[in-house]
Amino acid sequence: MKKICVLLTFILALSLISLNVYAESNDIEVDYQKDKTVISLKDSVKNYTIFDSSGEILYKGKGTDVLIHNEEGSDLNFYSVLQTDKEFNQKYYSILQSVDNKESVSLLNLRNQKNEVSLEIDTSLTSIASTDSVYLDWADFPDVSEFKVYRDQELIDTVYESEYIDFDVAAETSYTYEVQFNLPMNSSEVEEVVSFFEDNNIKYTKEDLKKPVSFVRLVDTPSSKGDFAPMSTVNQSFSWEYKTFIPDQYVPTPIPLGNVRYFGGDNRSFSFTSNQVRTKMWSKTTFHSNHVSQFDFDKVVGATQAYDSNYRLIGSRTASDTFVNAIRNSHGSNRADYTYYHKVGNPYILGGNASGQEIDIQMRVITNRDGTYSFEGLHDRAPSHELYLIINNGESNRMIFAHPNEGFEYLGAPSALARQFKISGRS
Repeated sequence: MKKICVLLTFILALSLISLNVYAESNDIEVDYQKDKTVISLKDSVKNYTIFDSSGEILYKGKGTDVLIHNEEGSDLNFYSVLQTDKEFNQKYYSILQSVDNKESVSLLNLRNQKNEVSLEIDTSLTSIASTDSVYLDWADFPDVSEFKVYRDQELIDTVYESEYIDFDVAAETSYTYEVQFNLPMNSSEVEEVVSFFEDNNIKYTKEDLKKPVSFVRLVDTPSSKGDFAPMSTVNQSFSWEYKTFIPDQYVPTPIPLGNVRYFGGDNRSFSFTSNQVRTKMWSKTTFHSNHVSQFDFDKVVGATQAYDSNYRLIGSRTASDTFVNAIRNSHGSNRADYTYYHKVGNPYILGGNASGQEIDIQMRVITNRDGTYSFEGLHDRAPSHELYLIINNGESNRMIFAHPNEGFEYLGAPSALARQFKISGRS
């Protein structure tokens, strides 16, 4: 997705020796210089505040060049930038910088004043479950005329009010409900999206000028005997797996690339067990009985295979995973709170992880010892995205969402076109 005003784009010189970083809107430039970073705040009229990863203010004032000394021993620097204009409108930007690769990238600004990822809407979706029904209730949105309700990834109804009752359920059964709807864009978002569609010769309708949103709730119906299964309190583990993949066997190259005419896809549908992926993130939090909690994180980037016009394999490359990271917000014995950033490009396209063709995901995940959890964030609408929940090392595996590929043009689209999501439940 193309980040509004602050997508830092990498341009590789033909010699492939130097790497320049610049902001597409010319608002921000980031320059890595050995043990220090220079953040150039280009708009001298606007006010800026720069925070480090702990929330400490590093700079506050008008646009200028700000020199920051990087932390010793750190392989990844993280900064947040708050921009305020004369009407007091505010935007938050996040900058990740890889020390090893001497690369920087600015990510979608979903951070609030507490330096936490947060969508700017009421994301509450509550449920009441009985042995023979599930009641869902969510916030009212005056500008939304309809809501599509899915159960276990299947559309079951379209409703016109912010509530729904499902009578087609059984006792002692787990269900995943997803409510999908579209929010109107503001005028600046509409202007940017229309410009994107027209510049890329993409036909659009009024419905395309809306922001897709998904609320997801995992629900367990009670036993008909009236008893509930007790939650394990000894070594309670919570893990999730987020995978992106291309469902096709081959896809045409988005831009001319010498004799490369196709890229290999993953040739599959949604699957918990498949490891055919473009990318994969995995994280696990374990709450031990001695009031100690443990956190693990892993990431995988699949190889990109290139084919000629006769579908003959002519090369294979793997994109960098530098900008797939878990950033710790807080972690205690009873609660783990992390933000995950994911930005992976095509290694055959000039610019790699900042070519405008990268897969972008940003989400905040909170897990608690009492078994409650939440995911909040957004992702590009290409390629296919799937998210799975794994409780107690496979004791319970559940698909959270399965969002299909809506077209590779969305990899370069404005962030207003990304799918926003909020997930909640209890293990």
